[in-house]
Amino acid sequence: MSDKSTNKDTSSSSAPKTGEKTGEVTLIDRVKGGLIDGLLFAIPATLISMILPASIGSILGLIINLAGIAYMLLRDALPQLDGISIGKKITGTRAVREDGSPLTGDFKTSALRNVWMLISPVELVVLFIRQGKPDAGRRLGDDTAKTKVVYT
Repeated sequence: MSDKSTNKDTSSSSAPKTGEKTGEVTLIDRVKGGLIDGLLFAIPATLISMILPASIGSILGLIINLAGIAYMLLRDALPQLDGISIGKKITGTRAVREDGSPLTGDFKTSALRNVWMLISPVELVVLFIRQGKPDAGRRLGDDTAKTKVVYT
């Protein structure tokens, strides 16, 4: 007769599963997420402006570009996406406040952290320079908005 009290269920353990990423988000995962988010609007806007007649294509292209800018600024706060941008969902990451709480619905903080992407080449340089340092993986937008990116 076996003692069932010794058979412990470890399926709800907080230990990471095999292949699951933890700790600091890598530079490559941050760049991949940002590229995916940017391409979501850049590709359709470009195709529309190339395919449709100039008068219609330029108006639709402008609308898509404005929607893209709004998405890029507010992507980390959108309740429809649970506060995780599409690029971050694909890379298994999410932007959170320094205390770990989500940005869902906090449009001001999302806009503050993402407005820095207007100078994205500078943000990339900062990410490269900070590799291997205590603030590795943090953009200027993270510093300003008091946020960080973590694996989900």
